[in-house]
Amino acid sequence: MQVRHSGIVPPRGPRHKPVLRGEAAEQAEWQRAAWTWFWVMVGGKVAIMIAIAVVGFQHLQPGRRNLQVVLLLNWSWILLTLVLVAGPVGYWWRLRRVRRKRAALIRAEWHLD
Repeated sequence: MQVRHSGIVPPRGPRHKPVLRGEAAEQAEWQRAAWTWFWVMVGGKVAIMIAIAVVGFQHLQPGRRNLQVVLLLNWSWILLTLVLVAGPVGYWWRLRRVRRKRAALIRAEWHLD
């Protein structure tokens, strides 16, 4: 037995996603396929990097040469990662600076010595 208050009681249970039709369904399918392909490429690249590093360090002389090979084969991925990480890190760093400055201003305003 469900007690109803004044107004409409929303239905309980799992929420279903709206069914997409036509062009929206096709667009959603293309997006899903593109993201799947992207993550497959990233996973494959990471697996290849790990395999090269393991083989290089086990069978070749350990040293700078193996690290140089890994860097030369993956410079574009390393650059992409740095670019994608730089934005959030810069935002976080600026946010911390602004909050620190704001706290100092509040302390200076209420400091009564």
